[in-house]
Amino acid sequence: MSIVPPSPQVTIINIADALEAVALRAALEWWNIEVNLRHVGAADQLVALLDGTTALSPLVFLMCHGDEHGCLGVSGSHRCYPVTQVFFM
Repeated sequence: MSIVPPSPQVTIINIADALEAVALRAALEWWNIEVNLRHVGAADQLVALLDGTTALSPLVFLMCHGDEHGCLGVSGSHRCYPVTQVFFM
C-alpha cells in the first residue's frame, strides 16, 4: 500500500482581467496542484482576502495590472487599490 502525498495548494487572487489567471490555473492543475481561484471586483474584497480573516494557501499569486501607483481596474482607467496600502498593511 503506497501513501499518496497531498497535492500542493495555491491561491490565485484575480483582479480585473481573468485571462492570465485562468491560464495559470490550467497550467498548475495540469501538474496536480490544487488551485483556489478568487475573483475580486472591489478593493474591500481584496482587503478581506489579504487581512488574514480568509484562509489562503501558503503560496498566493496576485494577478493584476498596474504601475508604481497601484493596481488598475477593469477599464484600466481607475485605481483598484493603492499598492502601499495592500502590501504594507
